[in-house]
Amino acid sequence: MNTFYDTDAARGILNAYLAKCYQDGGSTPFLPLLAAEDVEVDRFSNPDCWRLTSTGDGDVEEVQVRIPGILCRSMLPPITRKLSAKDKSTIRSLRQFVKITGLGSHVYGEIQKKMQEIELIFRNALPEHTPKPMVFHEYKGEYAIDVHCRYFTDRRVAPMMKHEGFLNGVDPEHRLEVARGDDSVHGVENVVQYLQVLTDEEGKERYEEVTPSSFKNGDVVEARVAFICYPLYEGGCKIVPTLRSLILLSNQVREVHASIKTFGGLANTGVRAQAAAKRLQEMHQADLSAERGGQRGSGVRRGRCVKTLKRKFIEINYGSSDMKEDMGDM
Repeated sequence: MNTFYDTDAARGILNAYLAKCYQDGGSTPFLPLLAAEDVEVDRFSNPDCWRLTSTGDGDVEEVQVRIPGILCRSMLPPITRKLSAKDKSTIRSLRQFVKITGLGSHVYGEIQKKMQEIELIFRNALPEHTPKPMVFHEYKGEYAIDVHCRYFTDRRVAPMMKHEGFLNGVDPEHRLEVARGDDSVHGVENVVQYLQVLTDEEGKERYEEVTPSSFKNGDVVEARVAFICYPLYEGGCKIVPTLRSLILLSNQVREVHASIKTFGGLANTGVRAQAAAKRLQEMHQADLSAERGGQRGSGVRRGRCVKTLKRKFIEINYGSSDMKEDMGDM
């Protein structure tokens, strides 16, 4: 993004969607509305880690939160450079990464407070492990959040994890599949969904799968994020905001920005932004029907090691944007 990018228009679209998020319910909470008493910290094996979880109907479920923002930096598939299975340290560190910001939106102050609250939840749950603080570099002086997900899990720390095929557009030239060798697995833990929101003439919303290359810096997006804390070799542990899904909400401002860079002149960005903001305000979040029921007491389950949990995947069938659940040994 540069001087041609209309930050006011992008922020207007984002603010319209953020306002809608405050009104929506559903099983995937908007981060500022996440209640500390509704979550706990559980320990898991395969690989060894602690996760932010909730319990519904007796099942332990990974907590995912919605964080809308403007994509300002990213490292997304596909990988185009050559990879070697012999370079194990490089293969192990490969990741899908996004940085999102509010470009000054006041709601990001609430998001920042909630991130600090989540950090405190882990610290209180794991006092003997001393979780390191989550540190994010600002984007042009504004608060921003880094979220990533590794392509692979080391098989030696997750020997029971099953290998999953790469989703559409993630590894079209099979560079990752060839480079992973026998020491790495692309499991359910490493899968990121790439989607866009579409609305039909009746106002019904659905999710459609897109390739990762559809996302560009300047797009208005929503990240679905889980929080996982991994033990470190040198001692202590690290909280990792982990990318589960990336959803394209609007690319209108970015496309206008690209046309100005290419052809010069002026473009009526404001009119387009107002139309997009109105559309986002009128969108009906379909996962309202999946509202979480019941009240739970607060607390931290530190004394047990949970072997399995439910992870949410977004249903992409036409006419439905409900969350479907998949059991995985994570």
